[in-house]
Amino acid sequence: MRKFGITLIVVGLLAVLAGAGLYAYNAWDDNRAALASEQIGGALFAQIMPIALGSSIDSAGVALGTVADNGSNEAAPISYEGETYIGIISLPTLRISLPINSDWDYTKLKKSPCRYAGSVADNDLVIAAHNYKRHFGNISTLQAGDPVAFTDSAGIMHEYAVVEVTTVEPTQTWSVISGTFDLTLFTCTYGGQARWVVRCNRV
Repeated sequence: MRKFGITLIVVGLLAVLAGAGLYAYNAWDDNRAALASEQIGGALFAQIMPIALGSSIDSAGVALGTVADNGSNEAAPISYEGETYIGIISLPTLRISLPINSDWDYTKLKKSPCRYAGSVADNDLVIAAHNYKRHFGNISTLQAGDPVAFTDSAGIMHEYAVVEVTTVEPTQTWSVISGTFDLTLFTCTYGGQARWVVRCNRV
C-alpha cells in the first residue's frame, strides 16, 4: 500500500513537471512569434511608408505600388527574406499591428498571420493566424464596431469595423471563406475545439 502511495506521488510530480514544461514552451513560442512578427512588420513599414513620397523598391527589386501579376487589382506584394507580404493589419483595440504573408502554410503561420483566401481588391480577404497572444490570441474579445485597418503594400489604408465575433467547428473552414463580409480574421480557440471568427466590413 505504501509503495502504491509513493507511486501516485511520483506520477503526480511528473504530471506537474510536464505541465510546467508545456507552459514554459508555450510562453517561449509565444514570445518567439511576437519577435518574428515585430521584425517583419518593422521591415515592411520601412518599405511601405516611403511610397507616400514617391516610388519605392522592395528588397527583391520590385517597384512598390505596382499591380500584382495574379489577375487581380491588388498591389504587388513586398518581398522580405524569401517571403512575400501583402500588407499590415492593425487592431487598435488590441494594440497590435501585424504583417500579413501573401499565402499560408503552417510554417509561415509560426512567424505571422497569413492570407488564407481572397484579397482587399475583391473585398473578400480572409486572414488566418495562430492563437499566440501577440497574434490573434485575443480576437475573441473584439466587439461590434471596433476598428480594424489594413495597410496594403502600396501604402493605402483600408478601414473596417467589426460586425460580429463568432465560433465555428474546426471542420467548417468552408464557412469562414463564404459569405458577404469584406474582411474575415480567424484563429483556433486555445483548446483547439473550435475557431474564433471575426467578421468585418468596410467603413
